[in-house]
Amino acid sequence: SDEVAADDLRKQLVIQVAPPGIKAYVLPIAKAIEAYNNPKFDSFKTLFLFTNPTDVLRMVEGGIPIKSVNVGGMCYKAGDKQVTNALCMNDIDIEAFKKLNEKGIELEVRKLAKDTKINLMDRLKELQFI
Repeated sequence: SDEVAADDLRKQLVIQVAPPGIKAYVLPIAKAIEAYNNPKFDSFKTLFLFTNPTDVLRMVEGGIPIKSVNVGGMCYKAGDKQVTNALCMNDIDIEAFKKLNEKGIELEVRKLAKDTKINLMDRLKELQFI
């Protein structure tokens, strides 16, 4: 996230909460794309965490082969639409999710791994947000 990478406090918090034995990096989107495509990191297993769907779309458009996105939670901001009890989004978010869906990327909603998957696009249609 460009936003988190530019915020030293948030950046340190993300790095500090990484489990033991896991190396965490907080990178702007362009640098993350560059690092992912660098052959010296081919042996790395990567988990990307994002703060918004627009950044996910930028990564995909930058050539990162993301197949599935777990939309775990998005906090309410003024003007947002509530999708689930832990998921609120604005029209820009919805447009980004629509574009990700058009690229064949699975979009699932789950707060916890044990929760039942909810298909985000089905939920948005059900609520008549798309």
